[in-house]
Amino acid sequence: MAIIRENCVRDRGLILALVVMNLCLASVHVIGQTDIPTTTDPLLSFGFYATSCPRAERIVRDAMHEYYLNDPRHAPAILRLFFHDCFVQGCDASVLLDTADPKEPAEKEAAPNLHSLRGFELIDDIKSRIEAICPRVVSCADIIALAARESVLLNTPDKIYEFVHFRVTIDMQTRGPRFAMLTGRRDARTSSAARAQRDIPLPDADYDTITKSFRSRGLNEVDVAALLGAHTIGRSQCKFVRNRNVESTTCSNHGNHTTDLDIGSGGIFDNHFFVNLRRGRGILTVDDALMSRLNSYLRVTAFAYDNELFFDQFVSSLLKMSSIGVLTGVDGEIRQNCSVVNGPGPLNPFNDEVVTPRHHPPRHPKKPVVISGRATGSQS
Repeated sequence: MAIIRENCVRDRGLILALVVMNLCLASVHVIGQTDIPTTTDPLLSFGFYATSCPRAERIVRDAMHEYYLNDPRHAPAILRLFFHDCFVQGCDASVLLDTADPKEPAEKEAAPNLHSLRGFELIDDIKSRIEAICPRVVSCADIIALAARESVLLNTPDKIYEFVHFRVTIDMQTRGPRFAMLTGRRDARTSSAARAQRDIPLPDADYDTITKSFRSRGLNEVDVAALLGAHTIGRSQCKFVRNRNVESTTCSNHGNHTTDLDIGSGGIFDNHFFVNLRRGRGILTVDDALMSRLNSYLRVTAFAYDNELFFDQFVSSLLKMSSIGVLTGVDGEIRQNCSVVNGPGPLNPFNDEVVTPRHHPPRHPKKPVVISGRATGSQS
C-alpha cells in the first residue's frame, strides 16, 4: 500500500497540484487491490534485538561508517546487495551463501551478481563483530537489512519529524532519511543461481517488465519509482548506459568504465535522480522507463519537486521490500558464518543455540555374565 504524507498537497502551481493529486489517487487505487499479497510479516518488529543483543544495531552503524569513510562506494553496493537478496526467494541472506555443490551454483554465481555484486566481506566483518558478543543471535539477513539502512544515511541528523508509525530524520550533509528498520528475519539454507538469473530485474528492462517483477513481490508502481530512486547514489558500468549524451560525456570521452547513475549529484542521497530523468539524463533503460507512462511520469515529477515526499515514499517502499518472503519464528536458521549453512546437530528451534546433551557420569563396567560360554552384557 502506497503511503503518502497527509500534507502532500502543496500550493506549488497547477502542475505540482496535478502531480500530487495523481500520487494520492494512485495510493487509493492500490489500497483497493486484492491481488497483491501483503509483505509485512507479523513476527518482524522494530528493535527485535533490544534485549537479546542490544549493541547489534550500533555495531552495524559503526562498521558501515568505517567502511564508508574508507570508500563511499560501499553505500550503494550494500543497497544493491539488499535488493538482489530480497528479489530472489525473499530477504533471507541467500545471496551470501557460497556454492556448496558445483552442480547447483548459488546466487553469487548468477550473471546479474557475478563479478559485480559487492559487500560480502563487509557483511562478514559485521557478523564476526556481533558473533563475538552475541553468538548465534543476530541473523545475516538482518545484518544486510540494517547495513542497507545505514547506507542511506551515515551522519548526524538535523531535522526530525514523525512519519506513520516510525521516526524519520533528515541529515543535512547526505540529505537522506534515517529510519527504523524492521528486524527478526532468519537465514535461508538454500541458494539458487538459476532462480537469481530468472528473478533479478535487468538494467535494460522496460516499464511493463519492471512493474510486473515488482508486483509479483507485493510492490506497486509507486514503489517502483521510489525504489529506483536509490540509484541517486549508485554507479553503473558504461556498457549498460543507453543515453548517448551521457555515454559520450562521462564514458567514451574520458575512458571511464563506470559512471554515476545520478549525474551531478552522485553520492548524495536526494531527489536529484528524478530531476535528471525529467531532463532526459537517465542512465539506464530501466530508469528512463519511468518516463514512458503518464502516471509514472507524474510520480517522477512529484519526487523531483519535493525531496521530502520522495524520502517518505522511499522509506515506506524499502520497508515493504524488506519484508518480502522473510523467514521468521522457527523457519530457517541463524547462521554462524554468513557464507555457509550451519552444520548438522540438535538445534533449539527458537534461537538456534546448539543443545548440549545432558551429561551422565560414566558407569563403571561390570563383568559380563557368561552363559554357555557367551558374553551377554553387564549385570543390572
